[in-house]
Parts: sequence; structure tokens; C-alpha cells
Amino acid sequence: MLKGITLTQALGQLAQQIEQAVIIVGHSINHHLAIIIAEARRAGHHGIIKMLTHPHFGFDGGERATICTQQLAADYFRFLGKAPTSSCTQLTTVYRRLFQEELSGSRDAMIDVLTCQRIYDFIAPFKTEHENKFLSDIVCLEDCTHMELHQSILGADARCEGRVEGRENLT
Repeated sequence: MLKGITLTQALGQLAQQIEQAVIIVGHSINHHLAIIIAEARRAGHHGIIKMLTHPHFGFDGGERATICTQQLAADYFRFLGKAPTSSCTQLTTVYRRLFQEELSGSRDAMIDVLTCQRIYDFIAPFKTEHENKFLSDIVCLEDCTHMELHQSILGADARCEGRVEGRENLT
């Protein structure tokens, strides 16, 4: 039988890691942080809420901020003339479009982390080179309610066709 840890223990460990972070990179990161904030609020773990909300969060005087690889990928595809949709910016689809290979083990937290790192490492230099043509930048998360969270994840799930060739062929 697997042994787990309590939510309070998990939030405590997460708080220690967040304290060390300046930039938090993730796919659909606002959605995930909103869930963390909601759970922290329920558990009375106000330290995480303080670290992840304004004025302690964001580059407008805050100590840390996020970069969303989903938004970064959407802007990248848009820049290349490939209109992104919600299904085109799912983690496995972005990975397949960028690297022409399937992502095995998705929904495993560590694989998702490494995948986000690879996507960020691929797109970030391109974004820097074409900075003024990209819409996405550092995203600052405000304290979300459940209704805001549900509204943020609703959207059309259109099918995506085509894939993006390697970056060297796109410039």
C-alpha cells in the first residue's frame, strides 16, 4: 500500500519550494495555481496564498511571477500563422507539434514538468528574438474564486490540423 502525505504537509513542502522561486513555469499555470490557492484557503495555509497573490506576486513589485507555456505556445503558433485553439495548446499536442514525437507518460507530474521545461527552452529564444510580436509575457495571478476558475477553463475545443516544423525552418 502506498503511503501519502496530508494536504497540510504537501502545502508546507510546496511553500518552501515557492519561497525559493522567482519564476514559476507551467502549462496552464494560472489554472493550477488557482487550485493550489483554493486548497490552501480551505486548509488555512495563508502563507501560500500570500506568496501567490498581489502584491507579493507579479513583476509590478512582487517577488515571483509565472510564465504559462500554454499561452507561450499559442502565441508562437499564432506568430507562425497557425491559429491556436484550446485543443491545439494541450500539453501533449504542443509537444507533438513542436518535436514531431508523441509524449509518453503524460499526466505523470514529473514528465509534465520536464515537458514544460523542454517547450519553454524551445520557444523562449524564439520569443526573445521576436519580442515585440509576441502577446504573452509574464502572467500575474490574482486571487481567484471558484467561479473565476471555472470561467477560465471553459472554452471551445476545436480540432487542430497540421503541425509546426522545426524552428530553423520557420524564421
